Amino acid sequence: MTRRRCTRPGCLRPHQARGLCNPHYAQANRRGEFATTPRTERGLCTVDGCTRRHDARGYCGRHYVRWRRYGNPTGGRSPLPPRELADLRRLVGIAA
Repeated sequence: MTRRRCTRPGCLRPHQARGLCNPHYAQANRRGEFATTPRTERGLCTVDGCTRRHDARGYCGRHYVRWRRYGNPTGGRSPLPPRELADLRRLVGIAA
């Protein structure tokens, strides 16, 4: 089986990505020759009354961290002491 070669005229290096060798790929990438899809406008946080931009899972950064930490994007601390909460999470299989 023959190895694919770079598609640039006169280049005999092996193909790496998008039909180009590493140096030609890097050059094309620097020049912006690869069409990228434009980013869509991000929506707002889904928590009522919050006007920040959405970062992950529909929440802004602040509400996402609260959701990850406490399981509720608007709630505060868990009613359980931290040690008991960690033990419970370990039993259920949720990473702390």
